[in-house]
Amino acid sequence: MSKKIVKKENNCRVIARQEKQKELLIEQLKKIPIVQIACEKLGIARSTVYRWRNEDLEFDNQLTESLYKGKSLINDMAESKLIAGINNNNMPAIMYWLRHNHKTYRERKPILPNDGIQPVSLIIETYNPKIHGDVAPKPIDVDPEEDD
Repeated sequence: MSKKIVKKENNCRVIARQEKQKELLIEQLKKIPIVQIACEKLGIARSTVYRWRNEDLEFDNQLTESLYKGKSLINDMAESKLIAGINNNNMPAIMYWLRHNHKTYRERKPILPNDGIQPVSLIIETYNPKIHGDVAPKPIDVDPEEDD
């Protein structure tokens, strides 16, 4: 057998092994959406996963989707634990739920922060034409009898 044929067979084996590892990684991330943990379970370096992601657009899309599905699964599990805590009269769980799901119990944020606000002072002066350099307007005579 020539060296070229052996090298070509090895490349096919490597590609097949990588594809299998990619599939396993995708499935693992759907269960636990943490790349480091999935890599440790499969014996793959994180840098390899990110290299695959940069080289293979389809793998990148599958990875993104599996991370989304995995996070959704964890969110569902966490929500079920929260509800179980509520059912067991766990007061922090009850308060957390109400704070995030009931408008009456939401934390109210002040419209303006208290720190750093300076009071506004207003100084009212009488008009003085000598200071302002112009002539004061003449007063208008109003005859109350003309309004009829």
